[in-house]
Amino acid sequence: MSARLGLAAVLLSIGQSTQALEHLTEMLRLDLDDNLDARYLMLGTLVNEGLDDAALSLLDAYSDEESAIWYYTKAFVLFRRDIIHRKAERALKRAAATNPYVPNFLLGRQPVPKRIPEEVGFGDRNEAINYAVKCAYLWQELPGALDWLRKTVDQEG
Repeated sequence: MSARLGLAAVLLSIGQSTQALEHLTEMLRLDLDDNLDARYLMLGTLVNEGLDDAALSLLDAYSDEESAIWYYTKAFVLFRRDIIHRKAERALKRAAATNPYVPNFLLGRQPVPKRIPEEVGFGDRNEAINYAVKCAYLWQELPGALDWLRKTVDQEG
């Protein structure tokens, strides 16, 4: 399984996302508990490829996941695909309740440190930094996403 995960990562690095997703899908079928955390690589790939329905299915399949990457990515995907944004707004509010530090890094209110923390805990500042490093580009590239994030979190604050 480790070799297969490595192969999926290599395939992604050379632009073979379809083949990488095939391996990741099979890994998750063989290991429902996902002991190697292949779901994270798969989620990132699905989001990068614009496969929002598949990303939402994966997010739902691991709905007990409590990480910032899971909650904020769900909010992002719902925003990207939902014109009305009600579901996205609920998802973002849940994400912000789980880790309130993330928006400050995504919105540039706090700079991302040059040195990325080695230890990450659920709901802590280090988790927020980790998420921002990995996913800020998604929010920056999607028109209106950062404005929506700012408006939604400022409303709650």
